Amino acid sequence: LPTPPDEAIVTAALREVAARRPDLRALAAGTEAATARERAAVLSRFPAVTIELRAGRETDATESLGGGITLRLPLLDRRRGTIAEARAERERLAAEVTARIAATHHDVARLVRRAVLIDAERTRLRRRETEATKLARRARAAFARHRLEARAYLAAERALLDLHLRQVRLAGDRAQTAIALDTLLARPVAAGVEPR
Repeated sequence: LPTPPDEAIVTAALREVAARRPDLRALAAGTEAATARERAAVLSRFPAVTIELRAGRETDATESLGGGITLRLPLLDRRRGTIAEARAERERLAAEVTARIAATHHDVARLVRRAVLIDAERTRLRRRETEATKLARRARAAFARHRLEARAYLAAERALLDLHLRQVRLAGDRAQTAIALDTLLARPVAAGVEPR
């Protein structure tokens, strides 16, 4: 069965979640690419000077040498539209990363609370199950000696069975909560397995 979530481990995993989760890593890469596009757009606002040298030889052994200088001046648009698009894309991606990390923190806190509540309920049920087991054992013995009606004996057995089934359902809920927590934090499920 899953162990209770350790607060220090969960906190450490939350600090590393942006580096571990593939969706957050993809968004971070998109943010870096948008930043690079924004820088390129800003640089394209400045005049570009191109110096070109040409040399050639014709079929009649005539050699030619030439050159040219090209000066590109961004006079009218100054690439404002391209810069604004790149900046908006970068800001949108950065906001998406922030929103997903905030949602992860919220969901992790909810799952940790749920795990604690399930563990507390399972502990209470174990105590009740111990008492119900003793009661069912006494009812079984009394029924075997014909000192208890079948209805009372079956009620004691049914109560014990209901507690067992509830314990099984809670164990399943707890396992699902642990898997959801590991998935959100991009933690390896099996011990000793690190994600690539």
